[in-house]
Amino acid sequence: YEMLTFIGRGVSKRDYLRLKAALDRLQSTSVVTSIRQPAEGRRHRFSWINEWQERCGRNGRPLGVELILPDWFYRAVMEDALILTIDRAYFGLTGGLERWLYRLVRKHGGRQRAGWRFDIRHLHRKSGSLSPLKRFAFELRDIVRRQPLPGYLLFTEVEASGRVLLAFEPAPGPVDSVVPSGTRTIVPSGTASSCFREPRSALSDGPETGNRAPNLESNSQSNSLAEKPRTGGGEQKRRCVGRREGDDT
Repeated sequence: YEMLTFIGRGVSKRDYLRLKAALDRLQSTSVVTSIRQPAEGRRHRFSWINEWQERCGRNGRPLGVELILPDWFYRAVMEDALILTIDRAYFGLTGGLERWLYRLVRKHGGRQRAGWRFDIRHLHRKSGSLSPLKRFAFELRDIVRRQPLPGYLLFTEVEASGRVLLAFEPAPGPVDSVVPSGTRTIVPSGTASSCFREPRSALSDGPETGNRAPNLESNSQSNSLAEKPRTGGGEQKRRCVGRREGDDT
């Protein structure tokens, strides 16, 4: 149940039967490789799953599935440097070509801003597809049109020689998609406020109706605050004196 829900499948009887059939295929698939062998040229043959069995309690209630992995595969899983993380949305891809293409893109492109480029003919040979090159190219263009791969953008490029390339780049994140041209995508630490925050409006929708105090300090040459004593020893009156252009006094 945990395996089926993690990969986004249903939990009907048919889904359980399909999972068991998949485990059978993994157990019967034989792999031979010289990758990560201590002696150069030494080959190691194994199956993706050595054994698997259903477990159940005394009352016959299923307790899950027990898998026995080969040593080569187990060592690869235990070493972080050999594990390639994938997006959870990968399990939502339904096409076999889409899944293969995502794993290829994830392996070659990673998080490189410049992405990666493949010659479509080379990609056709690398895929091992039995479809003709023309059909394979048509299916790739359909994937480019739909953009189903999570985290990456696909597009085609045509060189001057006429060679067609399949290119892909990491898709922009929520912040990158709104960064203006020429602005760095990462705001340095210590910035007072967000560079996308709109400044506060000087207008107020409150009940205040009074005028603001005069801004007399912004330009001391044209605005001044003076006190002129009244004759007769009365109270002093504050007034604003403005100097007009051309006045000498």
